[in-house]
Amino acid sequence: MKKLNFASAYKGARCSELRLWFLATSVVVVGGTSLVLLINIAHAPAMYRAYVRQAELVRLTRNEPVDMAQHTRLTKECADYRTRVAKLERRRQDVRSPLLYLRSLAAGSAHGIQLQQMRFDKHSIELAMGCRDPQLALKVAQDLRELPSVATISLVSLEAHQGEKIAVPYSCAMRGRLKSERQSD
Repeated sequence: MKKLNFASAYKGARCSELRLWFLATSVVVVGGTSLVLLINIAHAPAMYRAYVRQAELVRLTRNEPVDMAQHTRLTKECADYRTRVAKLERRRQDVRSPLLYLRSLAAGSAHGIQLQQMRFDKHSIELAMGCRDPQLALKVAQDLRELPSVATISLVSLEAHQGEKIAVPYSCAMRGRLKSERQSD
């Protein structure tokens, strides 16, 4: 077997090739490591926020399922409430609604009308009111018939209060049916 001498140094061009290879390898290793560290440092806040969000989500879903259920229930209730409020507001401001005329009737006490009772359902209406003369009661009934949302209205009773000194000597009752929204369009 031949003896090898590992202690002898390389000479000349071979030595400069080794030096260049060592320098290039060192630059690549240090540069790559530095680049990886810079990328990690730049993304550290975003990764930390994602970690915190994930930990919070795990805590909410595992430890406290009641909070998530309550949150979804309250969100649904809030959306339903907003829908109802929007529908009521639309209905209240609709010009075809008899509510506007009924409000003017309630405010019409200066014209000899005193609204005593009103029942207003989705499909029916009942009024009890006092008036100065029978012609005024007939005029109110005719005005209600002309509203686009009223299908029928009839004067059910008209009574005179004999011998009493009151501001409204006649009382009348009216009943009617309202058109559904599909019929009034």
